[in-house]
Amino acid sequence: MESAEAVTYFFAMPEGVGGEFLLDAQDGILSVSTDAGTIEGSGSSYNVLIPHQVSSMIVIKRDVAREVRIYAMSAKDAAKLWELEDGGQSRIVFSEVPLVQTPEGIEFLSSGQNAFTFREYAGGAVVPAAQWSTVQAEAAISGRTEGWFRIYDVQVPLKEIALTTRRLHDHKLALGLPEDVLQGTGEVLLSIDYTGNVGYAFAGGQLFHDHFYNGRPWEIGLSRFRDFLRRGEIIMETTPRRTGSVTLAADAAMAVEKVFEGEAIAVFHSVTATPVYRVALKLQ
Repeated sequence: MESAEAVTYFFAMPEGVGGEFLLDAQDGILSVSTDAGTIEGSGSSYNVLIPHQVSSMIVIKRDVAREVRIYAMSAKDAAKLWELEDGGQSRIVFSEVPLVQTPEGIEFLSSGQNAFTFREYAGGAVVPAAQWSTVQAEAAISGRTEGWFRIYDVQVPLKEIALTTRRLHDHKLALGLPEDVLQGTGEVLLSIDYTGNVGYAFAGGQLFHDHFYNGRPWEIGLSRFRDFLRRGEIIMETTPRRTGSVTLAADAAMAVEKVFEGEAIAVFHSVTATPVYRVALKLQ
């Protein structure tokens, strides 16, 4: 990433492995500094060591050129990095909440969090030339500068979902959702914790989603099924998951009779409904 003041590089350190940067002072280096870690050597070469569990900015000042910055990122920090393009220039954002770039700016997809924080590399500027503002009238954003970054706090109105559950059987549930369940959110995600073989979701007597059990929760994004939601309750069913063996009955006379020995489980444990907030931002 380049600016009038500096060229900045971003390096990710693997989990449990610290960063080591060997710098040749013959390239006109005047000084080397770092936010965290240690610097060994001087004069002809520098060896910069950064602990793996922290992120640190290494600043290399040179006599006849822009300074060089190396941001050594911990594995946790590197997993949050997103690179955006703005007029041919890169913008580096760190966010735990997933985001996508749009023609107007960026859009966050926040699962269950109506308030979150992200930071953008600002190169140490007190106030960046272009800052983020919200597109939605109901959203709020505030920014502050901390070190090399601009920190943004984002908030939208909280969406509470009144989900009702009626257990018809261990392997069968009836779910009730309000008519405006999708209002004020980009998506509502059903998460079904169950044990079975195959799960089925019906509305108005028609199958609209299914799932092969793999040990993880079954998730359904409801925005694709608006028409089905208008038909009333959602009926969830699952067939038994069998663990054991099948043998032939020893006393079978003519036809071959199969006998299952083992355990068959078909049960719903819990169902939750989580709003996914879409928050659009633009540059001002």
